[in-house]
Amino acid sequence: MRPSAPSYSRETEVVRRHLAEQVRLAGELLADVGTSQRAAEALTLVEDLLARLAAEHALEGDEARQLLGLRDELGSQLLAAAALDVIDLPDQAVSVLRRAADSAEAGLRTILAEA
Repeated sequence: MRPSAPSYSRETEVVRRHLAEQVRLAGELLADVGTSQRAAEALTLVEDLLARLAAEHALEGDEARQLLGLRDELGSQLLAAAALDVIDLPDQAVSVLRRAADSAEAGLRTILAEA
């Protein structure tokens, strides 16, 4: 007998959709170099939403660990971008933010597809 698929609350589905929208928004903002601050803000919101989604799925250990791992990776990239911005290397900061948006999108797609 196959185990039943986990049932997610409506709130969880809303958080998942919001996550996908924020990652997409960050990618679009990074297409225009002048909006890196807004992209970083969108990715920071993604970082927070990943933690929230993982907390809601504490009973589904693998998914929660993947979400937290993605959050940690994203947080590291955001810190690196902020440090580059502080030392006045905005082009490199934008590059790190682009990689962060791309890896967040790919990681989120993989995690949610497995769910």
